[in-house]
Amino acid sequence: MRHEAVEVDDVTIEVRNGEVAIEGSVPERWMKYVIENIADACYGVKHIENRLRIADHSAGRKATSSEQRHG
Repeated sequence: MRHEAVEVDDVTIEVRNGEVAIEGSVPERWMKYVIENIADACYGVKHIENRLRIADHSAGRKATSSEQRHG
């Protein structure tokens, strides 16, 4: 896949008989849809199962004082 603004380091794509399965994670929601649109534009694609998740950027960050108070 070639798109200069889309990060695909954690993305896998499997194709069988025109059925495309996209799995993994991307840092931004819009990337999920760009990847699906690129796959959809390929000749012979009949169905796409987009199982991409949006990466959790909050992991590892410190909770704010209001988050600490509310659990």
